[in-house]
Amino acid sequence: MKVILKTIAEKAFYSEGSRNLNIIGIFENVLASNFPATHPMMSIVFTIEAEPGNYTGFVDITDKDGKKIVDTSSKPQILNIGINGRSNLIVNVVGATFPHKGVYSANLRIGNLVESITFNVMPPNE
Repeated sequence: MKVILKTIAEKAFYSEGSRNLNIIGIFENVLASNFPATHPMMSIVFTIEAEPGNYTGFVDITDKDGKKIVDTSSKPQILNIGINGRSNLIVNVVGATFPHKGVYSANLRIGNLVESITFNVMPPNE
């Protein structure tokens, strides 16, 4: 199993009918004038390549010290990897509050696989 695409964006969704993956507004910096800062919405996107089957994954957001800012452990993500050996995972995070500026990570855990996307939360003038 491996991750072949990972990103954070303003919005991600599937096209009706074709089920094509659409990713809009990819970013690596969240700008905030004051802290704690609440970000209205972000989409965390992973494309996983693996043997066909069903897998259970978890996504969280942590700060540089490993403290969870967003925890989805109560809502596991079920991946159905079909005969093509790939599946997309979109996790929409609404209203995440970042207590301080710094580096954060969006982390995917599926079994022994751990994959992270790092991003910055910082004032606009830095």
